[in-house]
Formats: sequence, C-alpha cells, structure tokens
Amino acid sequence: MPYKDSEKLKEYLRQYREKNKERIRQQRKETDTLYYLKNKEQIIKKNARYRKTPQGKKSRRIERWKHQGIQCDEEWDEVDDWYMNTSTCDICEKIFKNSTDKCLDHDHTLAGYNIRGILCKKCNHRDNEL
Repeated sequence: MPYKDSEKLKEYLRQYREKNKERIRQQRKETDTLYYLKNKEQIIKKNARYRKTPQGKKSRRIERWKHQGIQCDEEWDEVDDWYMNTSTCDICEKIFKNSTDKCLDHDHTLAGYNIRGILCKKCNHRDNEL
C-alpha cells in the first residue's frame, strides 16, 4: 500500500469504494451467487433448522406482520412477547390451545394498520365482517 498513515489509507479506501461502488456491488453479487450455488443444499438445510427454532419462528411471525403492513409504536420484540404470552381472546376470552389459534388484530381503516389486540380466529373473522 502506498499509504503508511492510517487516516490517509482510510480516506483512499473510502474514495475507492465511492468511485467503484457499482463494480464492487457486482463482484459481491457474483461471489454470493457462486457461494449459494456451491452450497445450496447446506444453506437450505441450515435455514430449515433455523425456522424450527423459537428465534426462527419469532422472526418469521414478525416478518409476516411487517409484510401485511402492520405497524406498531413499540418494538416488534415486545409485540411478539405480548402475542406469545397472551392466553385468551380479547373479545370472547376463549383460551388458546396453541399460537395458531390466535390472530394479531389490526385496524384496516387507519393508516398504518395499527394493532388493536389479540383475538381467536372466529372473533377476528367476525370483527372484520362488522
């Protein structure tokens, strides 16, 4: 390297990255694609194992909520903890047997799809019909 001074080196590298942003992006994309193609089976197995872990399930739940456009003022981890720790429907007070019985109820009329509560599937469908 032509630079012995670390500050000059950092500046040189920053300028290089700025000038060659697209080329670097393309190289990374090609490298990532090649890596994926060479290790596809192991990556798929690793992802499948992760999705079965509690953290993987939590991550997928939050991802689905965000994809639906649901927004919240709190941290998503707090919403997920509230969701997982809720054991009864907010309307009919039915006890949930498992997490597939519950729905994160949100308002479709307000901008941002604000969260209202946690309902059983029956109350969630009835609430949407009102």
